[in-house]
Amino acid sequence: MKIIRIARALLLTLIVISFYSSCSSSSKNGGKEHVTVVKPVIKIEDRLFKDFFQRFSDDTVFQKSRILFPLKYSSIDIMDDLEQTLLPESNWKSLNFKEDIQAKNRNIDAYEVLIEETANKAIYIRKGIDNGIRIEYHFENQNSKWFLAEIIDKSN
Repeated sequence: MKIIRIARALLLTLIVISFYSSCSSSSKNGGKEHVTVVKPVIKIEDRLFKDFFQRFSDDTVFQKSRILFPLKYSSIDIMDDLEQTLLPESNWKSLNFKEDIQAKNRNIDAYEVLIEETANKAIYIRKGIDNGIRIEYHFENQNSKWFLAEIIDKSN
């Protein structure tokens, strides 16, 4: 609450200074009017998944801050059943998505990337080409912020 009051006072001070300087400059520059408009900057968080994902891929600190821990991780067991575990934050190692652009050109373990997106969910899929790779990264948009909510490894 105190921070909001300080921010309001600072904004009001800037507006007054801008107004005063524009009035004094108009008398100094031959009566020509100079108007300064101060607009508050409003940052919209993660409006587009692709913008969020770019930062999620590039910034490991940001990546860790946008994972819902403990992270649900599911994989296929020996009996072809989906087995789920929870990954704690203390065991987390960052994900590398930078090689995905060239992954389809590999001789071994080639895969393509597919993205299925709705307003509040997105699935980033690594789908193998002539192999059994299929890893799904499930993202959810909560309060205008994207988070990695689950990884499902259906590779065989």
